[in-house]
Amino acid sequence: MFKESNPEYSGSLTLFQVLTLDNWSQIYVTSSENGASYIMISLACYIFLEYLALLNLFTEVLEDNYLSIA
Repeated sequence: MFKESNPEYSGSLTLFQVLTLDNWSQIYVTSSENGASYIMISLACYIFLEYLALLNLFTEVLEDNYLSIA
């Protein structure tokens, strides 16, 4: 999806940049200028799902540590 609209940003590196919110706005602007106007929906869904997964993982680690202490 990213490769067609911007060959500079493609693959796992782009997804990692979006996950860490590093330069994600540049990815959005460049992709939108090259005809991928749907990119904001994809980026928003990806960011939401990834942060939800990371939050669940973090909560589970804390819960596991608390239960092992008790």
